[in-house]
Amino acid sequence: MTAIDGGGAMRLDRIWFPIIRAGLLTTVLDGIFAGILNTAWHGTFLGEFQLIASTVLGPAAMHEGWRSMLFGLAMHATIAFTWSTVFALLVVRFRGVQSVVARRGGVLLAAVGYGTFIWLVMSFAVIPALVHRPPTLGIHWVELLLGHWFVVGPTILAGTAPLWREESP
Repeated sequence: MTAIDGGGAMRLDRIWFPIIRAGLLTTVLDGIFAGILNTAWHGTFLGEFQLIASTVLGPAAMHEGWRSMLFGLAMHATIAFTWSTVFALLVVRFRGVQSVVARRGGVLLAAVGYGTFIWLVMSFAVIPALVHRPPTLGIHWVELLLGHWFVVGPTILAGTAPLWREESP
């Protein structure tokens, strides 16, 4: 049974588990990756989530301890689940996405492409809209782009694999 029934209608009961799995995996693995980078840059693993919280709460979040860290972790999870849901919906709705993933090397292409898309949207639209300033392009921006290539994109594809494996021609 696939996520699309014979009439082309989406079966929501078939996509929830892959979305939850992809969201949880991405939250954890990208959280670890970003936390390690933040430790290297600023000396604290938990500060990464305070930094995320500061996009909504302002710079004071960097000094508010566990409360702002937990808020940032919730934001991080929400973002991971949102991008996982977007990919799941794309893969079950559009044959073009399914055909890219089904090609030789397609999983790698889709993972890098989707990870790149996520980072470009986040760094050039979402984050600047929240902090009211343009992105800072430099080595940290590139490191985060690479993280989206090697962690975020592949994790979302792995988590949603039952959807695109079943739907691939």
